Amino acid sequence: MATSSNQYVSIQGWMGKSGLSLSGPSLIIYAIIYGFSQDGATACRCHLSYFEEWADICERTARSIISDLVGAGYIHRTALGEGRGALVEYRANLEIAAEAQKGAKFAPIIKGAIFSKKGAKSCTKGGKICRVDNNMIIYDNIVFSSTHTRAEDAGVEERRKEEIFKLFFFKNSADPSAEVDAFYRVNMVGGWRDDRGRKIDTSLQQLLAWADGWVLKNGTTRVNEYFLSVWREIYNEAARLSDPIAPKLIDTAIGCTSDNSTVTLIAPAAVAEWFEARLKAADNRIFDLWVAFLRKRTFRYAIPNKEQGHEN
Repeated sequence: MATSSNQYVSIQGWMGKSGLSLSGPSLIIYAIIYGFSQDGATACRCHLSYFEEWADICERTARSIISDLVGAGYIHRTALGEGRGALVEYRANLEIAAEAQKGAKFAPIIKGAIFSKKGAKSCTKGGKICRVDNNMIIYDNIVFSSTHTRAEDAGVEERRKEEIFKLFFFKNSADPSAEVDAFYRVNMVGGWRDDRGRKIDTSLQQLLAWADGWVLKNGTTRVNEYFLSVWREIYNEAARLSDPIAPKLIDTAIGCTSDNSTVTLIAPAAVAEWFEARLKAADNRIFDLWVAFLRKRTFRYAIPNKEQGHEN
């Protein structure tokens, strides 16, 4: 697919600040994909070069933007062949698009430097790493604990691994634990140096950035992307409130099944009980996020030896 002088892109208000909070090249690329797939029947089938030409960016930036859009659950991506030259099919997540059109406001996707064809320029919002306060780091819209990196701290490496596990969890790795092991094994063998022999900064912030470029080895089909984007916001809210349940929300046993009438949250009993209490309170962000996700469907829990449900 190539661009021509008679082609155009329709950018709608809900794609920007009033809804998905996209801007710049990310907004252009999303608008292209939505334009092709908004009817639910067709898709945008192209090479990355198509997006590069439209947004005047290089391949590296186009690839990063697509990964960000997929990670946020805004689009779905399906390779139609093997190898770098294969066509890829892109479809907008119409459920998220519909919520944005109804007035739902989504957090911005925080991106790193944007590399144009003329070189690099800094994004106005800085990199993916953004310190919130002394206790939290926001990376790729995920809340991480601020971990000490002092060599004498015996538990630092395990805590680093826990935070990188969290990153792989929200990248929808089929097996985040295996990804962490593979990531450390490969980079330790390489002496924590990049492909040019330069020493890698192993502070938590830099490890998160390094792991974000990791090619997942165990697939990316653990749960539905839209559910995962909502669950990420639920986790972030619990983490910001320092709720002791927060670490238990990063559990590969957690999942979700849904159809046109029913949503079933699969979660351990402790998580289900905590979640039920948040929903009963009704005056909090977690309640608002889940009600928007349900869209008036029946809500049920699936937990070991117990199932409970209620209408919302």
